[in-house]
Amino acid sequence: MDFISDQTVTFIESVQKTNTENELRDVLKNTLQTLGVHYFTLYEFTGSTTEGVIGNYPDEWNGRYAKKRYEYLDPVALKLFKERKGFFWDRKLFETDGTLKGGKRQVFGEGGEFGLREGYAYLIGDQFGQAALTSFCAEKIDQDPKMLPAMHLISLYMHGKYKELTTKISIPEEAPYLTQRECECLGWAGRGKTNWEIAQILGVKETTIETHIQNAKRKLNVSSKMQAVIRSIQSGFVHI
Repeated sequence: MDFISDQTVTFIESVQKTNTENELRDVLKNTLQTLGVHYFTLYEFTGSTTEGVIGNYPDEWNGRYAKKRYEYLDPVALKLFKERKGFFWDRKLFETDGTLKGGKRQVFGEGGEFGLREGYAYLIGDQFGQAALTSFCAEKIDQDPKMLPAMHLISLYMHGKYKELTTKISIPEEAPYLTQRECECLGWAGRGKTNWEIAQILGVKETTIETHIQNAKRKLNVSSKMQAVIRSIQSGFVHI
C-alpha cells in the first residue's frame, strides 16, 4: 500500500475510536500533517457562525470569515456549490477561470495572508439535505493524483464522525439486518475501493456488488454509498 493510502486507512481506523470533538480534531491534525496539510475545516451551512464548525484555521481568520459572512464571497465555496464536486484549488485555478474579481479577490487574498494558499475542497450533504464544506490547506500542498480521493474519504469520515458526536441519532428498536456480503461490500467501500475492485476481491460480478450496496442503502435509509458506509459503522455492522 502506498503512503497516501496507508495514512488514509490509518485515519479511518483511528477516527472510529474518538469520543469527543477535541479527539477528532487531534486525529485529523496528526493525519493531515503527515500528508503536508497544515489547516483543515468542516463548515456546515446552517446559518450559524459558531455551530457546525470544526477545524484548526487561525482564530483571527475564523472570526473574520464568520463576522463578514465570507462564505458568500469565498471562491472555493462558490465553486463547490456550482460544480458539486471536489477539486484542488490555488490562485492559478481561479485566475484562469476568471473568478478572482472584486470581493472574491479580496477574500482569497486575505486567506493567503494566513497561509491558506492551496488546498483540496469538497461539498458533502447528509440524508437531511444539509450541506457542509470541507477544505484542507497549506502554503504549498501536494498535487499527487491520489490526494484528491484520499482527502474525499477523509472528508466523509470527518463529517460522519462529527455528526455522530454532535447529533443525537435515534436508533430504531428493530435495527435493519445487513447480510454478510452487504457488510463486506460496505467495508471495502469504506477503504476506498470501487465496485469493480470489490468485485475482483470477492470474485463476483460488478453488478452483484452494485446490488448488495443498493440493498444496504435501502435498509439503512440513506441515499449514497458513503452514507451507507458511515451508518453501517455507527450501527456496528462494519468495522474498519
